[in-house]
Amino acid sequence: MPRENLWHIQTPQIASKQTFLECHQKAIKEKFVGTDNMSLLENTGVNVSVSPGSYDNLKVTTPEDLIIFQTLIKKNTRHTLQLVRTPTVSAKQKKGLILGGLVFSDEIILDGESDGDAVLHALCNTLGSACGTGSLGVYATEMNQQGINDSTRYVKHVKDIFRKKNITINNVSISIEAKRPKLEKSFVQIKKISH
Repeated sequence: MPRENLWHIQTPQIASKQTFLECHQKAIKEKFVGTDNMSLLENTGVNVSVSPGSYDNLKVTTPEDLIIFQTLIKKNTRHTLQLVRTPTVSAKQKKGLILGGLVFSDEIILDGESDGDAVLHALCNTLGSACGTGSLGVYATEMNQQGINDSTRYVKHVKDIFRKKNITINNVSISIEAKRPKLEKSFVQIKKISH
């Protein structure tokens, strides 16, 4: 196969939120299954451009990826490991923040298509990428249109996919860096909800 027309695509893949939403909605309507977000953009007729990357920019989602990454670390200590997806959120003035399935009634909520639960959204995106089903938007938009906006239902959806594929989740780590709310006392409850 001639290689001059083949590309190795890495993350992040960037477009406006509105463009991504329109592309995901069109894909759902047409039952189009893309390989990544950019294929959804191309399916909609959006021109996609690429910029040079590096083979050292690894997305670590499998045990084999981790072995490769550890080998690179030994060769060059400048690399860092990032396993956490960071959802883009904005704050609304309404109170009742939901994180990890827990309600923090005194905190301002995050604006999202669903309940705005950034923790469970990050979990769904990470797990969806790990098992090859894509990001949260692939199924959450349709679930939202059906009135399902509880992020614990998205987690259940992803876990069902893992069960069907006979894939076991051994460990997932999500890091939250914020002054408020203080989450240390809630970790056990969040862990129960996401299991």
